[in-house]
Amino acid sequence: MPEQFQVNSQASLQGFYKHCEGLFAEHKVVRFFWRLGKDRSLDQNRMCFELYQRIGRSLYGDDCAHARAECKLTIGVPILREEDEKFRESYDKIIKPVAYQDKLDLMEWFPVTRLMTVKQCQRYIDTVFDRYTLKGVDFGALLDAQH
Repeated sequence: MPEQFQVNSQASLQGFYKHCEGLFAEHKVVRFFWRLGKDRSLDQNRMCFELYQRIGRSLYGDDCAHARAECKLTIGVPILREEDEKFRESYDKIIKPVAYQDKLDLMEWFPVTRLMTVKQCQRYIDTVFDRYTLKGVDFGALLDAQH
């Protein structure tokens, strides 16, 4: 069963080494996979939610779920496809072949933003701001809070 181990200090690195030694001693074969960078922050989560609310109210008759799906599909997917080979392979196999409206529907359950690092999520938020400001969405004080 896969395990997760976050290394963010010298002490946690030493703990990881010790854990790996124990796994190797017991199983003789251990495979490792890793992600670099911190997961997106709680502030970024809140910001994304607020962006979806404003886009939904402004453009889609309060349909925030549509705004979320559209942002994930048109902004988040390209960011992750560019930077994450495993994501690109999964997306291209499962989602890419289907019609646009079906892709939007699939965004409800297909992980995109939850997979992002802090850096990727910041890029995502900045792009949402830029793209939807051009479409007439007023983000008001959110822009000041963000920058």
